[in-house]
Amino acid sequence: MALWFSCYYVQGQELVFEHYNEISGLSQNSIRSIIQDDEGFLWLGTFGGVNRFDGYNFRPFQSNINREDYLHSNDILQIVKDKKNNLWIATDFGLTKYHIPTHTFKTYHSNENNKYSLPDNKVRSVFIDNTDRLWVGTMSSGICYFDEEEEKFHRVDIQSVENIRGIYQTHDNKLWFTTFNNGVYSLEFDNAGRILKSNNFDLSPSKSSANMQSDAYFLFEDRHFNLYVGTKDGLYEYKNLENNFSLINFEGQGDYFRCYTVSDDGELWFGTSNGIITCRSIEALKNGKYKRHISDLTNTNSLVNNYILSLFFDASGILWVGTENGLDKLDPFENQFKTIKANFTSNGKTPIISSLSKTYTNKILLGTHSDGLYLMESDRFRRVLEAYKRISSIYTTNNKLFYIGLWNGKVLKYDMVSGATRSLDVGFSNSPVMSFYQINNRTLLIGSVGEGLVEFDLVNEKSTRINEELDALLDVNKIIPYQTDKVWLATEEGIFKYNFLTKETRHYKSLQDRVSLSNNKVKDIVIDANGKIWVGTRNGLNFYDPIKDIFLPQENPQELKNSWITDIAIDVNGCLWLNMNSNKIGKYLPDKSEFRAFHVNNGVRSNIINKRGFLQYDNNTIFIGGDKDIIHFSPLGIEENKYSPKPIITTFKINNEEVLPQVEVDGQIVMEKDLNYTENIALGYRNRNFSIEFSMPSYANERLNSYQYKLEGFDEKWNSTNTNSRTIQYTNLYPDDYVLKIKAENNNGYWSEVTNLKITIQSPFWLTYPFFIAVMLVVMAIIYFLRKQIKYRLQLKQELLLEKVKRERDEKLNNEKLRFFTNISHELRTPLTLILGPAKQLLHKENKIETDKNKLELIYHNANRLLRLVNQILDFRRAETGELKLKVTEVDVLQSTKLIFNSFIELANTKHINFNFNTEDESMVCWVDFDKLNKILFNLLSNAMKFTNNYGNVDLFVGIKGVKDKKLVIEVSDDGIGIPQESKEMIFTRFYQAKNSKENTTGTGIGLSLVKALVEIHKGTIAVDSETDTGSVFTVELPANKEAYTPDEILEQKPDDLQKNHAELISMESVLIPNTKDVKKSLNTDLKHEILVVEDNPELRNYIVENLSESYKVYEAENGQEGFEICKRVKPVLCVVDAMMPVMDGFDFVEAVKNDDNMSHTAIIMLTALAENENRIKAYKIGVDGYLVKPFDPALLKTRIENVIKIHFDLKQRFSGDAESDVMTLAHSQIDIDLISQIKEIIENNLSSPNLSPAFISKEMAMSSSKLYRRIKQLTDLSPNEFIRTIRLKKSAQLLKTKNYNVSEVSDLVGFNDPLYFSRVFKKQFGYSPSKVFK
Repeated sequence: MALWFSCYYVQGQELVFEHYNEISGLSQNSIRSIIQDDEGFLWLGTFGGVNRFDGYNFRPFQSNINREDYLHSNDILQIVKDKKNNLWIATDFGLTKYHIPTHTFKTYHSNENNKYSLPDNKVRSVFIDNTDRLWVGTMSSGICYFDEEEEKFHRVDIQSVENIRGIYQTHDNKLWFTTFNNGVYSLEFDNAGRILKSNNFDLSPSKSSANMQSDAYFLFEDRHFNLYVGTKDGLYEYKNLENNFSLINFEGQGDYFRCYTVSDDGELWFGTSNGIITCRSIEALKNGKYKRHISDLTNTNSLVNNYILSLFFDASGILWVGTENGLDKLDPFENQFKTIKANFTSNGKTPIISSLSKTYTNKILLGTHSDGLYLMESDRFRRVLEAYKRISSIYTTNNKLFYIGLWNGKVLKYDMVSGATRSLDVGFSNSPVMSFYQINNRTLLIGSVGEGLVEFDLVNEKSTRINEELDALLDVNKIIPYQTDKVWLATEEGIFKYNFLTKETRHYKSLQDRVSLSNNKVKDIVIDANGKIWVGTRNGLNFYDPIKDIFLPQENPQELKNSWITDIAIDVNGCLWLNMNSNKIGKYLPDKSEFRAFHVNNGVRSNIINKRGFLQYDNNTIFIGGDKDIIHFSPLGIEENKYSPKPIITTFKINNEEVLPQVEVDGQIVMEKDLNYTENIALGYRNRNFSIEFSMPSYANERLNSYQYKLEGFDEKWNSTNTNSRTIQYTNLYPDDYVLKIKAENNNGYWSEVTNLKITIQSPFWLTYPFFIAVMLVVMAIIYFLRKQIKYRLQLKQELLLEKVKRERDEKLNNEKLRFFTNISHELRTPLTLILGPAKQLLHKENKIETDKNKLELIYHNANRLLRLVNQILDFRRAETGELKLKVTEVDVLQSTKLIFNSFIELANTKHINFNFNTEDESMVCWVDFDKLNKILFNLLSNAMKFTNNYGNVDLFVGIKGVKDKKLVIEVSDDGIGIPQESKEMIFTRFYQAKNSKENTTGTGIGLSLVKALVEIHKGTIAVDSETDTGSVFTVELPANKEAYTPDEILEQKPDDLQKNHAELISMESVLIPNTKDVKKSLNTDLKHEILVVEDNPELRNYIVENLSESYKVYEAENGQEGFEICKRVKPVLCVVDAMMPVMDGFDFVEAVKNDDNMSHTAIIMLTALAENENRIKAYKIGVDGYLVKPFDPALLKTRIENVIKIHFDLKQRFSGDAESDVMTLAHSQIDIDLISQIKEIIENNLSSPNLSPAFISKEMAMSSSKLYRRIKQLTDLSPNEFIRTIRLKKSAQLLKTKNYNVSEVSDLVGFNDPLYFSRVFKKQFGYSPSKVFK
């Protein structure tokens, strides 16, 4: 680091800093701590978290308080690294350990319940001593050390020690630490590391302020073992003899000394509140021999901020400076190129420097493009020859007499000794003069850009144009002598060799068909000490081969190829210094064929006007004209950056997703550690598309670093790249073992060692030996099964052929069977007519004997039934042959539907079936085929009755679906035997009967087939939903608009015809069940409420039944099981049940009833001898409505029954008429609560929706329309439409009470489009108008 010394003593020279801030990627600009890990990454502690820097990109780590395994504060005070690759991070909320190889965090916090926890969450400093023990300084709880094996913090018992900012260990193993306002402490240890004693030292700025202590930031020991403390009042020195600290007095005292560092050559660097102070020693500081570097707003290369928080020298010798406003980098290699500000013009703008020359007084004569000629004396500039502004070139042979080329084609002769000037007309009209060469005292060669070359007679002042006929010789950039009679001319069209004695020229130019000059635009040409001619072009360096008399490109090293070289200088050691475009200066050693590049802000030269050139001032100094500065350097003193560490991997991605240690990717943990800490990784087959980004931790001119990489096993040769493309990607690699090799070249051309990473792409299962074996076995099995299958198919083909013959035979038999039925039906109609006519006449005769009347009714009804079956067979046959035509007319469907429904009531009563007709409308006018609709209904209801057990349920629902495309919906549901899954697809096939049809159920097997045919003729659809032993739901949808039918299908029917059809239906009401003596007539008791008494004591049961029979229809059961079965059949309104019974007790009975969908609303009174409160509580919890204890008063029981029934009825009435009542009061069990809650939620969520209807609710709840109707009716005595309207009106009352909406707004919110209609309905429902709610 002697390099720093040479930079330090250059008079007037400021250090050049490179700046990084939030725009560069930093998470925050306040840089408090800087360290470097073993791999070369820089780690920065900021006020906004921790940042990792690889020379190009910052990777921030910021707090996440929700994760235990992460950083818990962004306020970072200090970072240190131990030997186990752990970073210890002092934060404002705990001490955090970050393990670099595994990328894992662990944060330690204070815990008042654990004496071995961190004493204080505000950690101010951390330090690792020479025994690898970690010391932690806190804000308010002193200092402690950490036992990592036991995970314990041990506190050092020192009173009143706060805000420990610096910890340090001196050569005698004493541990020192600084505080704010309490001086400095030292700890002494015995051989076992135990603390023997502690000492406190004051830091008083003066004797008068002995009670005031300086806030101390750091301690350090110099190479002479002298101890110093940096404080806010300056630098203190420890006096061994006096055993105290005293403030060092020097000019500039009073600055905060915040941090320090020492360079490799022992130079001291101090970060203060007013910039950086550098000195060779503390003695030099005391004597004023130091230098201060501060921020200069006029110099972008100065420090970005004067308040310095941290200083750090990395492994390559670069100084990193942490400030309050970002990170600064001081590169010693780049600072070898000094700059002199070119801000000498009177107009304040930066001039374009066109030429440089040395005077006999060792000053520099400087020409500018448009600001005149200046003389540089030390670091000051003086204008000379003010009459001339546009200077293009300067030429001298003795540094006294100068020929100055002007942009207007004139030449100015300037004698610097006498001050005489003379303007010479050299024959150029208006072209810049760029080059000179004096052949002798009389003759001067002058080159221009645009008008070629002239020979000027200095005595006669006359010029002669040289080879005027050569168009290629128009732009001359440089003239140098060659031998005694020739010169070389560097031009824009190649190189010319000109013999000024014979006037002969030879042209050398770039040729496409053979090796030659690399580019015609030649900027400079020089001859080295060995006589070798070198040429700088826009396309690399060239040299002259005198044997072949040609110019050849310099192929090696590769960096010189295709480089734009504008100027060449040769030092005393024979090295070529090349002024290269885009801010680079190159050093080329011809004897070793080595090249070194240096980054310099020398600008970009894109054309001839911007040419500035080298000035070889002496053997040790070269000047260059830069964009904004004059650059100078010592070619002999330039030191090279030889630090070239191995490349590091910064980012690893699989399928474009970054992968971190211990993170699972597609079911695989790819790496246990960071790739810089492992030698190999294994990737699954699906993870074989990966990319790797890398860097080299040589931060000196890192933009000039270059890289080569190769994936052994895939790449055949090394691939080269630069800093702009540091990511390599490989996709779809074949399973194998690969080795990724990466090497790097630093800015001065020194190559690093190779970084190796073994990458194994694992084979998928289908590329492994077990898979191949499995495939072979599968292939063999396939061959075996194919052979078997072929044999089976041949057999199956034979069977299919037989089956086809059998099917055709069956079809023929079915047709014959149907033809026979049809024929026999035709034959039967005449005898049936002869039977029905006389039977009907006999029935209408008076004075019949009762027995004869019953027999006649039996004959008449069965003959009618037989006629219906005959007609059904004929209709089926007509449908099969297409003879059954559709004839629709406009009818009220409900009238005919009710008549058909009534015709099945007797049959339902005979089987004790709960038979319900559900509809939402009072009238339903549709366009339908009256006859076909009736037959569809008859067949569906007949099937439902036939296959439903006694005491079952059959529901008929009729409704309208849609508005524009209106459809008639008919739904017949039952809880009968159901249809097996395998029979669902077959039930509409003629003559098919399901296997689970009951033995006593007979039929032809054509009923449903006929229904399907009639529905399809009617352009409708039929669907079935059924489960075995659960029941079936048949849903038919028929078009109800006239527009759905063709004119041929529409029949305009007269009212008389409609009445006739209705009369026919009325006559069919009694077709199904004859009025025999076995059929019970409706008695008055049918109007009574049905009650079930469940009691195991027969005497008591008979007593209760007898007592209640006058008022109710009473059923009885002797145990809970029998009672439950009767409940399912009868569905009573109330049950009186005993608690203690055999088979099933009362409590189980109650739970069974309350958990049944069809009976959960049933009221229950428990009559028992169990008088304990716990039994009462248990009964009420499971849903009983009353609890009476034996013995009981019969009148009390009867009164209680009446009250319960009345309460249920009153609740329903109150729900409808009271705006305040809640529907949940109607629930009698949890099943009821769940059902009502679900329905209510659907309604309230869709209040304003036009789609809200019973069909919509049915669909949302996946419940049939019939079941929905039945359940709502049971619970509320309302139809679904009435229930929806009631909920809407109750919601409107709630909204009106808020007084936030008017009546019109509320009507829209609850789904009423017409406010007047809403008001009428509201008043009808609740007895008062909506406007009254506002009052």
